[in-house]
Amino acid sequence: MMRLHGLIFAVTLVPLITMIAAYTISLTQHLVPNDHVIPWISSMIDFSPAANIGAFGLSMTSFLLIIFVFTKYRFNTLVIDVNSGNRAKLHTRNNINLAVGVIFGVGLNGMSCFPFHVSLIAHLLFMNMFFISGAIYVILVTHLDLTIKAAYKRTRILRLCFCVVVVISCIVMTVLSGVYYQEAPTQKFFLDIAASLQVVLATSYFIFFASYYRELTLVTVNFEVKWKEMRTPLLGTVNFHS
Repeated sequence: MMRLHGLIFAVTLVPLITMIAAYTISLTQHLVPNDHVIPWISSMIDFSPAANIGAFGLSMTSFLLIIFVFTKYRFNTLVIDVNSGNRAKLHTRNNINLAVGVIFGVGLNGMSCFPFHVSLIAHLLFMNMFFISGAIYVILVTHLDLTIKAAYKRTRILRLCFCVVVVISCIVMTVLSGVYYQEAPTQKFFLDIAASLQVVLATSYFIFFASYYRELTLVTVNFEVKWKEMRTPLLGTVNFHS
C-alpha cells in the first residue's frame, strides 16, 4: 500500500528544481546565445554540463508524469463508477485523457533525449508534442473534473485559472515564435517574450499537478502479485530454506 504524497511533491518539485539548476548553469557558463536575455528551455538541455542535469531531471519527470496520469485515470474511474450520470460517456472521456496524458509524458521524455543542436527535427517534434498535448490534457482533465465534481470548489476555480494561463501562453508563444524565421528589428524582443511564455507554460503544467494533492491523498495505490490459475503449484517442490 502506498500513499501519493511523494508522487505529488516529486512531479511538481523535480522539474522546477531541474529547470532552475539547468538555467543557472547555462547562464553562468555562457551556454546560451548572448543575444537573448531569456533562454529557451531547449537551451538548458542542449550543452553540457547543464544538459546533463536538465535531461536527467526532465526524463525522470516524464516517468513520474506518466505515473501521475495513470493514477489520476484510476481515481476518475472510481469517481465515475459512483456517479449517477452517463457513465459510458464519462469513461470514454477519461480514456481520452489517459491517452493524451501519456503523449504528454512521452513528448517530455523525447524532448529531453534529443538535444536541439544534435537532432533538430526530433527535438522540435517532441517539444511540440509536449506543449500541445500538455495544454490539451490540462483542459480536458479540468473539464472532466468539473463534470464529475472530482475536486473541491476552490480547487476547480484554481484549475480553470490554470487553463486560461495555459491557453493564452500557448497561443501567444506559438505566434511570437514565428518571428524566428523573419529578419525584423523587433525579432529579439518577441523571441524573449516567447521564451518567457514557454517557461510560464511549463511551470504552469507542473504546478497544476500540485492542485491534486488533496484529492489523490484520499486514495492509496496497491501493487499486488498473484498466481494465475493453474492445476499444480509452480513452486510446490522448491525448498526456500535450503
